[in-house]
Amino acid sequence: MPRHALKEHGVNRYAHRSKPNLAEERQRAEDRRAHADATYNDLWRTVPTIEKEDEETAQSEKQQEDIRGKLGLPEENLLYFIEKRAPRLEDWQRELIRIVRHIAQYFYPQKQLQMMNEGCATFVHYEIMNRLHDKGLITEGSMLEFLHSHSSVVFQPGFDDPRFSGLNPYALGFAMMSDIKRICEDPKEEDREFFPEIAGCGDPFGVLRHAWANYRDESFILQYLSPAVIRKFRLFHVADGQQQALIEGRCDP
Repeated sequence: MPRHALKEHGVNRYAHRSKPNLAEERQRAEDRRAHADATYNDLWRTVPTIEKEDEETAQSEKQQEDIRGKLGLPEENLLYFIEKRAPRLEDWQRELIRIVRHIAQYFYPQKQLQMMNEGCATFVHYEIMNRLHDKGLITEGSMLEFLHSHSSVVFQPGFDDPRFSGLNPYALGFAMMSDIKRICEDPKEEDREFFPEIAGCGDPFGVLRHAWANYRDESFILQYLSPAVIRKFRLFHVADGQQQALIEGRCDP
């Protein structure tokens, strides 16, 4: 189904497109129908197809630019391009493409904040339960039950584990936010080098509230992924360059 196969190509990642004008949409549809009626000729079925190489040779750069301009290229949103430019789609097919495109655009921000949302929820839940336990407001049994559930949520299989399907957003988000708390309260020399603005500041929840309000997954990782978390999740690759060179015969033993 197009909702599954093409929805990732149906979003505007950068500039926001203005709302379509209904009159313009109707006029564009009329133009497509008029063009199809005016240019249809059954004899075209018998004309040999020109090879792609011949077409590219015959067209000048100016003609190619004109064609790109008429087609509205470049266009990052594939579904938008199909919806507006495909000449042979029926109206109901065009409307289905439009629906899929709008659904994909609606849920696009959610994908950008998956780790932030899940990590924040897991971290805050963990902090609340620990504070309740420290104050004696929940029993040992309740705490053990929570820890059993929590450990399952933040479980991260290794890359060679049959269950591995990528990074667990709950695990990475929780680990990064817990690490930010550690850096703010008990930093090491490494942390002071990488995060001089927050290391030892003593206000972990102030730093986290700022991050939750101003960052999405990609920017949060770029800003706050520490060497400690990189080592914990093994987000690196160690290679023996000399051994590889020996194998390939590029150096002497």
